[in-house]
Amino acid sequence: MSRSVMPPSLQVRFLAPERTAPIRSRQRCWTPNGSSVDRGRHRDARVLVTDRIASDTQQANVSSPMEEPLGRQLAITGRLVRERFDGCLGNHGSSLATWAVLRSADEEAGLSQRELAARMSIKSPTLVRHLDRMEHEGLIARARDEHDRRVVRVSLTPTGRRRYEALRGVAANLDAQLRSLLSPPEIETLEQVLPRIRERWHPDPAQDGS
Repeated sequence: MSRSVMPPSLQVRFLAPERTAPIRSRQRCWTPNGSSVDRGRHRDARVLVTDRIASDTQQANVSSPMEEPLGRQLAITGRLVRERFDGCLGNHGSSLATWAVLRSADEEAGLSQRELAARMSIKSPTLVRHLDRMEHEGLIARARDEHDRRVVRVSLTPTGRRRYEALRGVAANLDAQLRSLLSPPEIETLEQVLPRIRERWHPDPAQDGS
């Protein structure tokens, strides 16, 4: 029996589907606003966004500046407060150094020059220059210790005491300005941590034997 041969045109139509690459089906999903989204494309976009976020986060971590050192913040803040206070005292014909001597001598009568320098955290030669000026202005008096002639003790004169009382209002006003910038818990925290830093890092008293 002779076998029939399929015409070439039918062979093409019959075999063509087998040579055609299969079409990848995509599922569509619906967003809450009712629009349709291609799930395959949505998944690809979500991966792309996730990768972009991770890349941006890594770059941000690398390029973020280093935190300001705490010591530098304290130093800058202390300098600003000191300059502001010194300016306020200058408006009343005084200075921060004069205020510091008057206050220390009032709180602890009969301090030696060495003890006074330690209270003010300055060197004795620097203190002596301030005391020379204040003694000339009639604000303080110096005298040798009765039991140790090597020790020089400092006391306020009546004029110095009156000057101190006048300057206390200036100091109280500046203190009120500072406290107005902070909340009660912040003030309490500062009053706890600042003395701790001073106690740990306080310089050694001036070594001058006076």
